[in-house]
Amino acid sequence: MKQELFERYSRLIVNVETEDFQRREGIELYKAKLILADGSNLRVSEVSLDGTLTKYAYYWLDEQNELIQGWDNAPHHPRVDSHPHHSHKEDGILESPVRSLEDVLEFLNKELEVKDDEI
Repeated sequence: MKQELFERYSRLIVNVETEDFQRREGIELYKAKLILADGSNLRVSEVSLDGTLTKYAYYWLDEQNELIQGWDNAPHHPRVDSHPHHSHKEDGILESPVRSLEDVLEFLNKELEVKDDEI
């Protein structure tokens, strides 16, 4: 489903542990658990309507499945300037430029500084 995107980040994503895709009447549901190069994982949940991403949640968890950072567009934090897009971190709810899985993978690639010689 996301094979091309995952191939572009193949040094970051070492395994797609689980992946589920469902489509019915113009609605697409996608969920995955990606294992990253440092042992952490990314939980992915997306809902698309007629090909347009309408809901997303991306949660980056450490090896003990504790939250490192999460991004979603649930409209429950209206005070955030980037509402409904926001980020969850230990120190609270923050604005977020993230709008897609590719945005998160690019962030993680930079954050983890995945280099050819490290893998």
